Amino acid sequence: MGLLSKLFGGEKKSHPYCTALVPAAGASSRMEGQDKLFVYLSGIPVLARSLQALDQCDLIDEIVVATRQESILKVSDLCRDYGIQKPLKIVEGGATRAESVLKAALQASADADFFAVHDGARPLVEQTTIKAVIECAYRCAAAAPAAAVKDTIKIA
Repeated sequence: MGLLSKLFGGEKKSHPYCTALVPAAGASSRMEGQDKLFVYLSGIPVLARSLQALDQCDLIDEIVVATRQESILKVSDLCRDYGIQKPLKIVEGGATRAESVLKAALQASADADFFAVHDGARPLVEQTTIKAVIECAYRCAAAAPAAAVKDTIKIA
């Protein structure tokens, strides 16, 4: 929002500013040398699907991806190739998920009122889930999605 708009009440925000933080710096240690973020799922890389879901949500204003240093250019190319339109930053992640989320949060816009944290390796999230969690966070100051446990869990 520009200075004149702030002074004279021009642009009105339709919702609080929300930055999606995407930790995507994991080692994919159980994938036998493959980086699961770049594995294709029905013709599109897993990370691209995750970012497209966030990009399509009208409650998200910007996206910050925290990835491994050696993947920064690859993630940048992926965002271009798969048409990510929202303002985007790609930063070096940390040694842990929490550190990656923090590094992404520190690079978010100063306008951010809320953060939506979504792992890069969760490509099947639905718009209804993203919106419901963000709207709940507006009301309660924090929110997280939960799904009922299926009875297929096995103890080994």
